[in-house]
Amino acid sequence: MRIAIVEDHAAERQLMAVMCAEYFKRTRDIGVECVTFADAESFIESWKDARYDLLLLDCYLSDDETATHAATGLDIARTLRRQNDDCPIVFITSSTDFAVLGYEVQASGYLLKPLNHDAFHATMDRVAAQLDTKTPVTHLKKHQSTGNAQSSTDAAWQVAFGNPAITMDRRLIAYALSSAHYVEFTFADGTCTKIRTNFSDVEHRLTVFSNFYRTARGVLVNFDYVSGISNNEFVMKGGKHIPITKTAVTTTCRKYAEYTFTPHENGGLAMLDALASIAPSCMFFAIGEQLNALTGLLLCLYMTWHHMENPKRDGLILMISGVIVFFLCGIACCLAHVPSLWSVIPSAPVVVLALRKMTNLPWGQLLFVVSTAAYIVAIIYYLSLAVDLAVLNEQSMNLRVGWPGMISLLIFDLIAATTLFHPFHHSFSATFDSPSISRNFWRVIWLFPFISTAIVVWCMPADNASLLDTRVLSIAFTVSIAYSGFMTMAYFLIWYMIQQADRLREASKREHYEAMQTLQLQHMNERINEARQIKHNIRHHIQTLQALAAADDMPGITSYLEEMANHRLLQPIPMQYCEHASLNAVLVYYCDWIRHIGAEVDVKASVPQYLNINNAELCSMVGNLLENASEAIMKQQDGEKKLRVRIKYRTGPPASLFIVVDNTHDSSIMQVGDAFASTKHGGEGLGTATVRETAERHHGATSFDYDGTLFRASVMLCLDD
Repeated sequence: MRIAIVEDHAAERQLMAVMCAEYFKRTRDIGVECVTFADAESFIESWKDARYDLLLLDCYLSDDETATHAATGLDIARTLRRQNDDCPIVFITSSTDFAVLGYEVQASGYLLKPLNHDAFHATMDRVAAQLDTKTPVTHLKKHQSTGNAQSSTDAAWQVAFGNPAITMDRRLIAYALSSAHYVEFTFADGTCTKIRTNFSDVEHRLTVFSNFYRTARGVLVNFDYVSGISNNEFVMKGGKHIPITKTAVTTTCRKYAEYTFTPHENGGLAMLDALASIAPSCMFFAIGEQLNALTGLLLCLYMTWHHMENPKRDGLILMISGVIVFFLCGIACCLAHVPSLWSVIPSAPVVVLALRKMTNLPWGQLLFVVSTAAYIVAIIYYLSLAVDLAVLNEQSMNLRVGWPGMISLLIFDLIAATTLFHPFHHSFSATFDSPSISRNFWRVIWLFPFISTAIVVWCMPADNASLLDTRVLSIAFTVSIAYSGFMTMAYFLIWYMIQQADRLREASKREHYEAMQTLQLQHMNERINEARQIKHNIRHHIQTLQALAAADDMPGITSYLEEMANHRLLQPIPMQYCEHASLNAVLVYYCDWIRHIGAEVDVKASVPQYLNINNAELCSMVGNLLENASEAIMKQQDGEKKLRVRIKYRTGPPASLFIVVDNTHDSSIMQVGDAFASTKHGGEGLGTATVRETAERHHGATSFDYDGTLFRASVMLCLDD
């Protein structure tokens, strides 16, 4: 029992404390804690942090009882009653005239100075009888610091409101009502207390638990103390009627029914206690959390499968190594009592190095792969942690999951592993091989999933207290889902843009091929027309020769025959430059055309019948080089026109193809940096760009050099045997 004594004379304070202790020990056999105060200010400060079962007040807290501004016990009593503190009050006075004023604050009695034992005992008998009819408010106490020893079970029931904080047992709260800037709590024993705090804060803190529900504006009810429903009102077990908002009667009644017929409160929380008791630091959970990292490793395998030399062997080695490593990491995390997340993060660079060894992908693409898998792993763990917090509440461990989190973690991992197989296994692989995307793109884009992963890891709460609020937890869960949706949309847009670039590139190639075919058809028609013209004029040639013969003009005949023999169409044209049929056809066509425009052509090609390169790619690249050469020669107004082509295949490993094309030009070449500007449009020429991209795709190199009269294009391709 706690008793406060406010008396300005130390001797009398000590005497009253001794008399109170003796009385309650003799009559009730209970211990008494007497707290003494010399002035009103010190008592009020103490009263803000703790409540008392009995208050003994000196009427005048000054030697000068006639002073105008003397501090009185009545002032203290009025303050307590304004704050709805119904603590029994006994005044100590030297005059019976003051007793009349005690009725204003419902005083339980008064004692005259000097204190008399009989009078004191009689007054205490009345106070004791009053205390017997009033249950002590034992469910309210001063807010304890974290340093005080409390069992985790008891602490789970405690909630604190107000400033200074008043801690109470939430199991004993029957209902709470908003009153201006205060919230009035009514407890199971019928007692009440009013605390200065925000009702919305009380609502957010208590509605985390299923037994608390807001029935109306500023009204919060504990379903455990509802005896029934009558006329759209909750009837509490003490007989109090709590209103229900008319527009929410159906919803409120359904919530009450669901709570009534569902295991809850003591039973439900006991179950949560059981769940929480087996979750922390268990070896099973430590190793089980590593399954999330294995899911990330599996996603990496999806994305790099088609770029492994031996995918079945390398994939098996990668997964077995991952199982062993993450199993050991789980044991280490258990022994060190640290979350598994801190072992997963350092494993990312190791995975990058392993994939670099097993695949032919460049660093930028590998970083993109691992960063994407890391983001999925992080967001899955974050969601499972949010689920764990939502179920276990205060009993959830910091950065560790219990049974609810573990089950949701396994479900999320299974969903990710199954739903992402097709897009990662096929779409990603095709994207990596896209000729429309340069390596510089991958050197930058991997930062997108990497930064997203860092954001998710940074947002994970080191202390679950920040997420125990239902509103904060729901916001965190919603934001994580929304951000994952944003990431999915971003990946889709990147994939779509790459696909569109590929389509545009293919369309440009088709247009280029069609232009080449049109040019080839035009050239063939010209040759046919020339042949027809010669055939048409052959009679004229015969008549001319007959006339020269009749005139016995042998020099004329000889000259005329030489002129006919030097005609372009009658010149012997090489029809076989190399064994590769498609490449040979390109060489025959372009070299014939360049001879037609009056250039000297020198071609040597040593290429086997079969090469490990797409015929369309090879013919397009060589055709672009020869077409550029023919355009340059056609622009020449004077000077010697020459074309020199050298193509050589060298067996490996690795097999290589060397192409060198030399042609004369008119010194009008436009160069911007390392690129050569097209004479047809602005920017780099399509032919030159195609040659560069083809060489890069086959891990080769290109070189373009020129001087005053000669332009040289050199290409080297690395071809697998």
